[in-house]
Amino acid sequence: MQGDGAVKACALCHGLQLQGLGPIPSLAGRSPNYLVREMILFKTGGRRNPEALPMVQEASGLTMREMLSAAAYIASLQPKARGDGSEVAGARK
Repeated sequence: MQGDGAVKACALCHGLQLQGLGPIPSLAGRSPNYLVREMILFKTGGRRNPEALPMVQEASGLTMREMLSAAAYIASLQPKARGDGSEVAGARK
């Protein structure tokens, strides 16, 4: 994977194509602005619900450069299609 290696850890929970696994949301194709904003919230404590703990730990060690690089790569991935053939909500168009 690309993104300065920062997305390797993402695949453990979000799936190899970052299209989500079970209750874990898809990241593929989402806006880079959204992705960076969420990583910053995890890193700075803006998101600390119990389900967010793995992301808090992962984001805590990321630099802004790594966040931007990972977000650019993740945004370039094909979003997961919904059952009706359309893209997932929140994906870039």
